Amino acid sequence: MITELEIKKVLFATDFLQSSRLALDYAVAFAHRFEATIIMLHVVELSYYGVEAELVTSRPCMTRIEAEKRLEAFA
Repeated sequence: MITELEIKKVLFATDFLQSSRLALDYAVAFAHRFEATIIMLHVVELSYYGVEAELVTSRPCMTRIEAEKRLEAFA
């Protein structure tokens, strides 16, 4: 009995290195094959000062803003 694999979502984590571009190409092909959605992820560990800036201003710090811009450009 062969069961067909059903994949609905593909998680793509990136560190923005050049090699990540190759991994993204693979993730896109994989998602296309299974008609799945790609979820892109980049993890940022904020410095003490970044966290403090966000708490004081209630706005994202520059580290977070830059990471979001890079992720958007990658997408």
